[in-house]
Amino acid sequence: MAIANMKRAALSATEREDFLRQQLLQTLTGRISEGELLRRLRKGILGLNQSEFAKIAGIARRSLSDLENDRGPATSATLNAAFGIFGIRLGLLPMNAELTKLLFSDFQAEEELPYQIRRFKEAKQGAVRAS
Repeated sequence: MAIANMKRAALSATEREDFLRQQLLQTLTGRISEGELLRRLRKGILGLNQSEFAKIAGIARRSLSDLENDRGPATSATLNAAFGIFGIRLGLLPMNAELTKLLFSDFQAEEELPYQIRRFKEAKQGAVRAS
């Protein structure tokens, strides 16, 4: 089943992108776990149940349940298969959420920021101006 044919929640492309950014930020700052992030993305963006999502991701439904409930260690392949659907890949970040915030605030000039972070900041500033 192609991603284009999946049931989707009633969100526009812009709303899905905003939702994804909000949820990632909550994860990066330690407000929600990676498992909760996956559950929110699966339900909020795709509107799929665990069985449907697991089939598309190519992982066992039990593995997906374990991921979403933060049970046990998961392999990088399983994590990448599940999160890859949303354009997210496994990476290295500090375990301390405050240190993560500091790392992002350490960039002195906009051109020093990685492209994805610059784009996120620009979108966030545009949303503030629009409201």
